[in-house]
Amino acid sequence: MYGLSKIGHFLEKIIPFIFIPLIILNFFSGIVSGIWLLIAGYWKILGFSIAGVILTSLILLPILWTPIALTLMKKGKKLYSIIIAALSLLYMTALMTGWCLWIMNKFTQDVDGIMIIPFALWSYSVATTPWTSKMDSIQTNEFEVVLVFFSQLAYAISVILLIFSIPSAIIVSIFIVIMMLSYILQLLMIKAQYHAI
Repeated sequence: MYGLSKIGHFLEKIIPFIFIPLIILNFFSGIVSGIWLLIAGYWKILGFSIAGVILTSLILLPILWTPIALTLMKKGKKLYSIIIAALSLLYMTALMTGWCLWIMNKFTQDVDGIMIIPFALWSYSVATTPWTSKMDSIQTNEFEVVLVFFSQLAYAISVILLIFSIPSAIIVSIFIVIMMLSYILQLLMIKAQYHAI
């Protein structure tokens, strides 16, 4: 329990410094890159983006598993709740990681030069918007907040690395490591709730 409070204390100190740039990126990346891509004539990519956001919304139903697991835990069925929560979090982490990396690859694979900037920013918006919008539309729990925050952080770092032409294998590796840290943090959160009940 002491280790989790140490992590929580560290996150409380560092998140404000990371959160403000992410808010700015969330707000402006879609607008600026969308206008840039429209002016440059990339209509097809914008249509594909809208379809992708709709598709992602359809596969988000398992996000509801975590509240079910918490309810089971409160009813004393701790083992079942831990298994459901861990699997749910693993599913969501893998889904979010796969979606983000697929969008990043799809939007930036054949782009170079200065055009990497609007494509990378637009891909950030397309990849993170479904998750961020779900945070507003359903009852959000702390696990989802952590997962969305880490996905935005991993993607923002990836965009910077893309702009500086870092090899894609390194970008993918960094993204996956950040998302695995998110999963581990969420497991620690489950453990803390398990001991609190």
